[in-house]
Formats: sequence, C-alpha cells, structure tokens
Amino acid sequence: MKKQRSFMSYAIALWVFTFLVYYIAAALVNDGINFILPYTENVLGWSRGSITTIVSISNIVAAAVTFFIFALAGRIGAAKVLIVILFIAGISAVVLSRSTEFGPFAFALALMTVGSLGGLMVLPGVLLAKWFVKNKGKVLGIVTIGAPLSTASFVLIMNTLNYAYSFEVAYTSAGIFIIIIAVFGLFAIVEKPEDVGLSPDGIKLSPDQVKEMKANMEDKAGMIPTKEILKKKESWMYVVAFGFCIFIMGGIMSQLVLRLMDVGFDLMRAVGFLSISALLAIPVSFAWGFADDRFGTRRVCIVFTLTFSIAALCLIFVAQDRTAITIIGMIGIASLAGGLPNLEPSFVASIFGRKNMSNVMRVLKPFVVLIGAFGVACAGLTYDRFGTYVPAYIIFIVMGIVASILIALAKGKYDDEAEKIKMLAEAQKNS
Repeated sequence: MKKQRSFMSYAIALWVFTFLVYYIAAALVNDGINFILPYTENVLGWSRGSITTIVSISNIVAAAVTFFIFALAGRIGAAKVLIVILFIAGISAVVLSRSTEFGPFAFALALMTVGSLGGLMVLPGVLLAKWFVKNKGKVLGIVTIGAPLSTASFVLIMNTLNYAYSFEVAYTSAGIFIIIIAVFGLFAIVEKPEDVGLSPDGIKLSPDQVKEMKANMEDKAGMIPTKEILKKKESWMYVVAFGFCIFIMGGIMSQLVLRLMDVGFDLMRAVGFLSISALLAIPVSFAWGFADDRFGTRRVCIVFTLTFSIAALCLIFVAQDRTAITIIGMIGIASLAGGLPNLEPSFVASIFGRKNMSNVMRVLKPFVVLIGAFGVACAGLTYDRFGTYVPAYIIFIVMGIVASILIALAKGKYDDEAEKIKMLAEAQKNS
C-alpha cells in the first residue's frame, strides 16, 4: 500500500506539471499573439506583418530545433529538457515585457515560440508515456485540457492585468509564473517510475521485476535505429497524417474569427464562438482520452482525423441563420483542439512503445512540424487569391480524409511492452 501511495504522489505532481506546461505552451504559441498584436501595433507602432512574420519563421525554425530537443531528451531525459525550456521561456517573457526596441522583442518572442512549439507542446506526452501505459489515454485526456483552457482564459487574464496595470506587468507576471512552474518541476518531477523503484501505472511488481524493466528501458541495444525508423511505412503515415492535422488546425483556428465575421457575425459574437469552442474542448479532451483506452488508439485516431474534415465542411456552410451547422462546426473545432495534444503522442507510443518514443519523435516530429507550419499561410493566401476561405476549407477536407486513411493503414507494432504491462495490470486487478 505504501508503494501505491508513493506512485500516486509522483503521478499527481506529474499531472499538475504537464497540465501547466500544456497551458503555457498554448499561450505562447497561439493565444498570446492575440494579446501581443494590439500592443505592438497601437503602442509601439509596429505592423502586424512584422510580428506574424517572426512567428511564421519561428514555426519553421521549430521544425529543425525539434530534432535537437528530442536528441537532448534522449540523452538527459524529457523532464530536464522541459524544465530548461520553461526557464528560458519565462526569462524571455520578462525580457519581452520590458523591450521597446524591435530586436530584443523579436528575439524573445522567437525563443518563446520555438521553445513552445518544439518542446513544450510535445515533450509532456513523451514523459507521460513513460509513467502510464494502460491508462495513458485517460491521463493525456485530462492534462491536455490545459491547452484549450489557455485559449479560453489566457488572453482574458492578460488583458485584465494590462488594463489594471500595464503590458509590462502583465507579461512579466506571465514570465514569473512560467519560472515558478520550472522550479516546481525541478524538485517534483521524475523521468520514469523505474527511477524511484516503481512501475508504470503503479502496478505492484517485485523489486527484481522493476530492475528488469528499468534495465530494458535503459538498454540502448534494444532501440530501433534511426535508419529503421525512416524505413518503416508507419513512420511516414504518422508524419503525413498528423502533419496534415496540425496544418488544418492552424489554418482553421488562426482565422476562425475572421471567417465568422465574413459571413455576417459581429466581432463580439465571433469571439464568443471561439471561446465556446475552447471551453467545449475541455470535456472533449477527456472524452478522446477515455475512448483511446476503451476502443484502442488507432480506431479512435481514424475517427478523430475525420473530424477535421467535418469541421472544415461546416465552416464552408456556416452562416448567421444556420444555427445547427454553426454549432456542429464549433463542436468539430473543439474536437480538434481537445484531441490533438493527447492523441498524437498516444498514437506514436501505441506503435513504437515508450522505450523508443523519444528517438522516434526526434527523427519524425520535425517533419510533422514542418508540414503543419504552412497551414496558417495556406488559409491566408487562398483568401487573398479568391476573397474567401472556402478553397482552403476544401483543401482541409481532402487532407482530413487522407489523414484518416493513412491512420487506418498504420497497423504495425514494434514494441510489445505495452501488452505485457496491460496483462500484468489485469492480472493484478483480478487477483
């Protein structure tokens, strides 16, 4: 009983930490830009294009940096890398809050964007996959709620602090909060359960079994070589499918308010729908996680990727007098925001296992990020060319269908540890 309580104490600390990391990652990658742009344009006199260009370039740089982040995580552990990135992001936020010159401001913004997209958005899933196998879907479904909660609250909190005090106070507060999370992680987070004599999911094993599991995790000889990862068809099915998902997500979410205004909604109603979709994503995130554990990761991901097409289809026909379509569209968008952060790492772990996950993500995640980096530009350029977002949404529909087909075809499994752990858990449950 003592060991089980010890596992729960580590698990709760990990849940809180990764929840907050997802919250900060979403705030720095997407949501914070909605707060920064009015300040840089109205107070500092910089054009929107100058700031969005920094973000766009940073997204592409993040694709390359992701490779090195995962390589480092493979050497020293995902937890330590997360903590370092959090310290850098927190200091960068403080620097940004006090910068009135474009150079330092741009550098700080770029550091936060690259660190968040290349590390904070992806490493928590790697860390959680080491602690949870049987229950990874539910756990990821809970902690990734931090991302949509950020969309629903971060800009509101920042604007409140800005109006009450100043932009400097608001973003300095954000930076200090990020540093506090890093300090918490430094003292409370452990890389994997075997490091403290425990096993995944808190399964009760003998000390010899735990030692054997730890030795297996640390045995580099049993890891899939990079060359073999690149040869496996499931690797590229993952890259294209989830690259398309991130591409669609960026294209839809970045310009959702503008699309709603184009079809007659005023600004307040359009922003209201964005907030509603963010709030809906909170229970949807848990629902995807529960379904993951109940029905299997691949089956759930087949349905999940199709919701991208459904959301895009609804946005083609959305209008003020089409309430049902608008509501279905918002639920679809909530599905995207609630499912992507937890189902992507779960899908990788289900195929390659927790031992190979860091190495697989190191090799493949940069390609995923690179594909996804062009989603925002696709929506913007098609609007500039045709005067409507409909052509972009048609592209998104096709991409969602292709992603679903690729997931359905990705049937290979290259690690049997998950099945062994699930069998041990069932045996313990029935004993």
